[in-house]
Amino acid sequence: MEQRLSFDITRATGEVQLKAQLPGDLASNFVGQDIADVVQKIPLLFSVCGAAQGYVATQTAETILRADAAFDRQRASARALLVLAEKGREYVLRLLMEAATLCGDKSGLSRFAATQDWRARLSEAGFGEGNPFDLFVSVDLDQGRLNDLINEIEGYLVQTVFDRLLMDWQNISAVATLQNWTQTSASGAARLLTHLWALEKGAPDDNQIVALGALSGALMFERVNKASFRASPLIDGQAVETGALARQKDHPLIKALFAHYGRGVLVRYVARLIELAMLPQQMRALLDGQGRTHEGLCQTTCMGEGQAISSLETARGRLYHVITLAGQKVCDYKILSPTHWNFHASSIAVEKLKEITAQNADEMKEKAGILIRAIDPCVQYDVRVH
Repeated sequence: MEQRLSFDITRATGEVQLKAQLPGDLASNFVGQDIADVVQKIPLLFSVCGAAQGYVATQTAETILRADAAFDRQRASARALLVLAEKGREYVLRLLMEAATLCGDKSGLSRFAATQDWRARLSEAGFGEGNPFDLFVSVDLDQGRLNDLINEIEGYLVQTVFDRLLMDWQNISAVATLQNWTQTSASGAARLLTHLWALEKGAPDDNQIVALGALSGALMFERVNKASFRASPLIDGQAVETGALARQKDHPLIKALFAHYGRGVLVRYVARLIELAMLPQQMRALLDGQGRTHEGLCQTTCMGEGQAISSLETARGRLYHVITLAGQKVCDYKILSPTHWNFHASSIAVEKLKEITAQNADEMKEKAGILIRAIDPCVQYDVRVH
C-alpha cells in the first residue's frame, strides 16, 4: 500500500479534496504475528519517526506482557532519549530543506549529515549492543558518553541553527527581538524566517489554536478502535491539531506572533525552533531523572487482560498505539498517527488550504506546498490545482 496524501484544490471555489493512505493503515498486517517480531519490525517499517513508533510499540507490549511488573524508568528514559534525538533530527531536516527550497540555501543541507548518527550513538551509549526496541532489552547506560553526546548535540544546534546560546534564544519573547535575530544571524533558520515573514499578510486568524489536549487512555482506547474516528478524528465534534505549535501555543513568543499573524507558516517554524532549543535540556532531565515524573515519556493505560493503549508526543504530534494480544500473538493492532489528526477532511491542513489566495494555479500550488510542509505530514504528498 502506497503511503501518501493527495490534495485536489479547485482555485475558483477554494474547495479542497484530500485522499489519504497513512502508515497506521499498515498495522492490520501485524495480526497473527508474534509481538516480539512486530516490535522489532516497526522502527524499520516506519522510516519517519521510527524511534517514536518503536518506543510506543515496545512499551505497550511490555505493559501487557508484564502488567504486574514494576515500570522500568531507566529503560523508558533511554528509549526516550532516542525519540528526542530523532525529533531534533526531523526538525533540523525540515528547517534546512525549507531553507534550501525557499531561500536557495542548498549548501546548508550539507550540515544535516552531522545529525544522522545521533540516534545510533545514543542507542549504543544506552543499550550497548542491544536493540533498544527488543522487548525487555537490558539497559547498559554509559553516563559519561551520554553526557558527551548531549553536549555535542547542543554545540551543533548553537553553531548550525541558532548562532547563539540556546538559553539566550529561549528567552526571546517579543516579535521585535525575534526580528532582530533574523537580521543579525547568519544561520539558515534565520534566513528562512526572514523569507517566511515576507510571505505573511500580517492579518491574524479569527480562530484560536485548537490544540489536542490531555485525553484519558480509556476514552482514546474506545475511539482509536473505531475506523470512523481514525479516518476523521474529532474531539467534541471539533478538529484539533497536534505538534509543536499545539504544544507551544502558550509560549510568550508564540502568543505574540499569533496576535499578528495567526496560525500561518511563520509561527509553526518558530514553534519548532522553540522545541529545538529546549532539546538538550530535556535530554539531560531524562538522563538525570529530573523534571516532571512522566515528561517526555510514553503514557500507557492497561485496558484489561491482553490490551493496552499508549501515547507519545513526537516531532509531528501525538502518536497512539492500541494493541490486543493473546499470549504472544497479535489479535489486533491500531495506530493513530499525528498525520491522522492534522490531515483529514475537516483538519487544520484542509482549513488553512481553503484560505489560500493566488493569482494563478502555479502560485497556489507553491503556497499549498509551503503550508503542507509547515504542518508536516509523515508521508509524501502531491497537490493538484484545477
